[in-house]
Amino acid sequence: MTIHMTNHEVNGVSVVALDGRIVLGEESNSLREKLKNLIAEGKTKILLNIDKVKYIDSAGLGTLIAGHVSALNQGA
Repeated sequence: MTIHMTNHEVNGVSVVALDGRIVLGEESNSLREKLKNLIAEGKTKILLNIDKVKYIDSAGLGTLIAGHVSALNQGA
């Protein structure tokens, strides 16, 4: 099962809605790339809506933490 991501802007905040599972493999890689691209575009306010995420494994949690640290280090 892949993770589905939709992105929209609300008052200068990039809202990324996630639906599915954040697990080792393509799902974690897709999320990592999405966050990297948003930061590269100069987005400094990013909100992840994980309301529809059904499962996160340890690799997925690591991806979320790494994304947070990377965003902080780049001023987001």
